[in-house]
Parts: sequence; C-alpha cells; structure tokens
Amino acid sequence: MKEQRLYWVDIPEKKAHVFNPAEGTNKTFELPEIVTSACPRKNGGLVLTLRKNVAFFDPASGKLDAFPDVELDRPGNRFNDAKCDRQGRLWGGTMGDVDWDAPIGSLYRFDPSQTITRMAEGICCSNGLGWSPDNNVLKIKPPMCFTERDADFLVETFARALSEVPAQPDYMRNK
Repeated sequence: MKEQRLYWVDIPEKKAHVFNPAEGTNKTFELPEIVTSACPRKNGGLVLTLRKNVAFFDPASGKLDAFPDVELDRPGNRFNDAKCDRQGRLWGGTMGDVDWDAPIGSLYRFDPSQTITRMAEGICCSNGLGWSPDNNVLKIKPPMCFTERDADFLVETFARALSEVPAQPDYMRNK
C-alpha cells in the first residue's frame, strides 16, 4: 500500500472510518447495515464485510456494491472479522449473532475473481485473523470458544486445525 491509513469500523453504529495520521484526520462513512471489517483494495476503494455479505465500497462516491448473502442457510449468523492475505484474497469469519459461543460460524475466502468459498465450519467467533511471517499459517482467534485454532494454508490449498491451545487475550501473538 502506498498510502498510510488506518481503516477501522464501528460495528453497532454501522460506520467505517479512515484515519490519516499524517493529516490527523478521520473520515467517517455511514452504511445501511453493520460493517464488520474494512480492507483497502489495490485499485482504490474498500472491500467490506457487512452483516451477511462481502461488498465493495467507494468512499469517494459512496457507492456500495454487495455480493449475495454467504449463509442463506444460517439466518442467525453474521460476519465478525476479515483480513486480506498477500495474494489479495479476503478471509472472513461468521459467527452466531446471538449465540456467540456456539460453533456455528464458518471461515470464507473471497478471491480477486469474486468467488466466495466456505473454507471451514464449526467456528465460534473468528476474531483477530492473521498470518505467520512465512505466510503458511492462518491464525484464527475465536475468543468465545476458549481455544485458538491455527489453520495451515498454502497459496492453493487449505488444511484446518493444526493445533488447539488455551485461549489468550484478544490479540495476535507469535508462537
């Protein structure tokens, strides 16, 4: 990324924010539904996760283009967190909107081709997604399940549940 910005969301207030530390400014964008993550896109704009959808958002025009609901079969679920990997794919997890501690969520991958794939199920509340320095381990922190799941992923494959360890506070830590 050429620009140095902090993208952050206020889930219950349905707002996405862009903080520019060089200027000391924060722009706020109100959205029609909850927004659970915001990641910059290579060619401008943001990719968001909303309650039930992945969406492209252009802050300059306010245009929001949402993709179809990823979990029509799970009406009580919503997205919680998402991050982009080095290949430009968005990885996002769902959770029970009310049953936060139930393993009813899933992990999805949204590819640059705009294909959404369910990669894993049985997730409680994915939060704090991140990758190991070598890009081989995707870390999923579901704090409501009291475990941390490491999921091994390579550029073209994905294998789940390498380990389970007692949960740590809600932040990423290196092993």
